[in-house]
Amino acid sequence: MEKRPSRIEFLFSLGFIFMLICAVGAFFYGVKVGTDRTEAKYAEKNSVAAAPHKDATYSQQDLVTFYHTVLLPFRDFQKQWFDTLDTFGTDASTDQAAALKALRKTAQKQYGIANQQSMTNAAPLLQEAQTNYLKSLKLFDDGIGNLVNKANTLPSTVLIAELEKDNYIKNAVSFALQGQQQYYDTILKWGSRMQSDIPGQLEAKSNVSFAEWKSYPLTVKNRIITDMLLAGQSFKPFYPHDLTAKTDQMIASGGADKLKLQTIDDVVNLLLSTDAVRFDDFLKQKNKQYDGELLPQLPFFYE
Repeated sequence: MEKRPSRIEFLFSLGFIFMLICAVGAFFYGVKVGTDRTEAKYAEKNSVAAAPHKDATYSQQDLVTFYHTVLLPFRDFQKQWFDTLDTFGTDASTDQAAALKALRKTAQKQYGIANQQSMTNAAPLLQEAQTNYLKSLKLFDDGIGNLVNKANTLPSTVLIAELEKDNYIKNAVSFALQGQQQYYDTILKWGSRMQSDIPGQLEAKSNVSFAEWKSYPLTVKNRIITDMLLAGQSFKPFYPHDLTAKTDQMIASGGADKLKLQTIDDVVNLLLSTDAVRFDDFLKQKNKQYDGELLPQLPFFYE
């Protein structure tokens, strides 16, 4: 005769099955919660990646770090680039091939220096600027390398023209100007956090009147100048704020009115076409024209 299970055994079995169901349910619930949290985490990351500049902050330390680790290495190459071109145009005895090799070596060295430290994730625009300056140095290296072997067979004027029209070097100039514009844009964004009349965003402007120009803080003027240099692919040995200072000086002196210039574009185009801007024009005019202007503690604004 088959033995029937006792009431206790039946309740025990029922309890075991119930606990098993609860355990399985808890497991799947935990998996779901974990999955939801993971998806939310990556959704947030993807959102930041899709709009990396939203809510980004730019501290003075970010600006200083970029200045020393990226901008100065690039400026060392930039100075040698223009010094070399000047030498080609003034000294017929120059070993042009050797000068280009030295210039190329500098581009490679400064690339390594500017690539040693990455900008913080809290300053994505500076990350982009660093990338653009690095691309510029690499392309200068490649473009110069295209002409080293035939440099001593070309007249200096022809060599300079060949360098300036080389596609690698044209792209190098473009990336450098993009990096420059982005750096001055971060200075603008820094200024907007310090002073309420400085905008955090600025659309590219053209045909700016003298009256409108005079109403802008210095950080806005500098940003407008970098836009103009980028649009015109004007790669020069001076800083953008040197061109700003020369523009302000020409307007203040009445020179712009005497020449019947109508807009800031007219003034800038004239100054660039006549090679009228020098490396230290801002520092010469700073105390006279920009006393009280908000500026970050960056050496090129003070030395």
